[in-house]
Amino acid sequence: MHTREASARIGDHILVRVGKLAVVCEVTDHRLAWGNDQFLITPYAGQGNEWVTDERILRGVGSAGEFEPQSDGHI
Repeated sequence: MHTREASARIGDHILVRVGKLAVVCEVTDHRLAWGNDQFLITPYAGQGNEWVTDERILRGVGSAGEFEPQSDGHI
């Protein structure tokens, strides 16, 4: 991913895999570490932040904070 593409994701609300949970988070920063894109995320509700790799990001969330349904009806 190019820096311009990654920077465009800052401020986006995304769905992140945390164990067996999917948590709505906001992307607050980006860095390139050991050749891998990492995003600093903060939960939509709650506190704290964490650097995650792109593979833990499940997908984006609608602009109103609602889940975008997938074709199979799951969120």
